[in-house]
Amino acid sequence: MLVGGDEFRRTQRGNNNAYCQDNDVSWYDWRLAEINAGLLRFVAGMITLRKAYPVLSAERFYTDAEIRWLGIDGSEPEWHGKENRVGCMIVEQDRASPSALCLLFNAALHPSRFMLPSYLKGTWRVAVDTAQTSPADLPSIENQRTVSDEVVLPGRSVMVLTNP
Repeated sequence: MLVGGDEFRRTQRGNNNAYCQDNDVSWYDWRLAEINAGLLRFVAGMITLRKAYPVLSAERFYTDAEIRWLGIDGSEPEWHGKENRVGCMIVEQDRASPSALCLLFNAALHPSRFMLPSYLKGTWRVAVDTAQTSPADLPSIENQRTVSDEVVLPGRSVMVLTNP
């Protein structure tokens, strides 16, 4: 969830009820949009990605047929592990030609190798890679690299793979 100005690092310095503040706490400093143009571009790109995959804005819980959870070895995730590395595949069932997203999360401090399970075999495009700097973190379709069997995810990063 975003609050106005989050897309370019506007802050109210911890004040979550600043509507009655008529000072710089509640004012927008529009220079931040230019200073943080990379973040603004990333947020706009994430909104575009969300619109391209309606399954990301479902107003209901996913069914077992729509989501599969996976660990770094491609099998069930280690839900209570200390490393906090998990992935999931979300399949969009309601379209004439189903599409899929694979989301990988590495909360560990070090890189982790994710093995994609056999049901994910094929060519996947890296649509989002938060370990990269702008604009490579959200590349255009022409600049998206492909992966197939495994992905190395740097520490503290997220990757979204698409398979249209």
